[in-house]
Amino acid sequence: MTDHHSDIDSVSGKSTTGHEWDGIKELNTPLPRWWVICFYLTIVWAVAYWIVYPAWPLVSSNTTGMFGYSSRADVAVELA
Repeated sequence: MTDHHSDIDSVSGKSTTGHEWDGIKELNTPLPRWWVICFYLTIVWAVAYWIVYPAWPLVSSNTTGMFGYSSRADVAVELA
C-alpha cells in the first residue's frame, strides 16, 4: 500500500492528503492563522457569555449568571 501523504502536487508543489476526485487532488494545507485565532476567540467569548449571562435552563428556573440579568425583569418594568 502506498503512502498518499508523500504525494506532491505537480502544480503547487504542496503535499496532498491522498484524496482525489475526478483527477483533482486535495492539498494538505492548514487554515490561515487569522481564521484559527478567530475560531478560538469565539469559543472563549461563548464560555464568558455562559458565565456572565443567564444561559442554562434548569427544572424550575435558569442559571442567573454573574450579573443577575433577567429579561423578565425588564418586561415587568415596562409593563408596570
